[in-house]
Amino acid sequence: MEGFHVLNKGNIPTFADSPYCACAPDKVHDLPHVLKECPIFVKESAETEAGTAVQILRENFPDLLSEDKICQLFLTFCERVTGKISKMNGSTARY
Repeated sequence: MEGFHVLNKGNIPTFADSPYCACAPDKVHDLPHVLKECPIFVKESAETEAGTAVQILRENFPDLLSEDKICQLFLTFCERVTGKISKMNGSTARY
């Protein structure tokens, strides 16, 4: 399989072995996709937007980081997303 680095004994590609998201084989697993588009994280994204009254978009990052309460909600969202990604990757790292 082109693009996969086989790292496990069963020769089965894992989520961590691919640049593509588990939600769709044509979606690159990058920051904009994870924060806004990925259906895997839609619950966390919607809760954060409802709590902050700010859409999670690159151009809104200054607003998401401007006030302590909004910033804390956004950082909690980021921690939840990175925690889920770590589990999907099989990582034991803590952020």
